[in-house]
Amino acid sequence: MTVKITCFDENRRRVVCVDGWLTAGDVAAMEEAMEQRVRGTRIDLTELRSADGAGRAALRALEARGAELWGTTPYLRLLLGGGSGCDGHSDQKED
Repeated sequence: MTVKITCFDENRRRVVCVDGWLTAGDVAAMEEAMEQRVRGTRIDLTELRSADGAGRAALRALEARGAELWGTTPYLRLLLGGGSGCDGHSDQKED
């Protein structure tokens, strides 16, 4: 399996979980899972391992349209270019 996309509603907010490896062929499914509710949607990337160029571009575009990228690792933040919305919700724990 390349990617697993699941979604649910939590407190009137759409949450889309993207697990695995996000590639160009998966972008449409991820966007479809949002049900055209981009602004305010939380995209949980806690289990995302990597994304190709198209996947990264799609995540950046969704963030620019108001989606919240959640659970980004330092590696993923680096891949995404360290955008302002990608640095506040790391899944890394402090000791």
